Amino acid sequence: METLTLTDNAISHIAKVLQVAILTGTDIVDNLRTARFVNNSGQIDISPDYQETFESNIQRMIEEATEAQATEGTTEEE
Repeated sequence: METLTLTDNAISHIAKVLQVAILTGTDIVDNLRTARFVNNSGQIDISPDYQETFESNIQRMIEEATEAQATEGTTEEE
């Protein structure tokens, strides 16, 4: 059986997934199940395709939160 280690990138991604779970109130296990990793010369790294999709989703969540906050501010001023 081959022993693998996590890259710093993979560890960082797991931390981000944990933060998303906390912020959205979703189960960390469900969030981790969606993650995709690759074997990169004996090290586990995040799949480049998955990372691109994840970052795109995070950006969209930030934009939606910003819009909601702006809308909330407009409603309070009225």
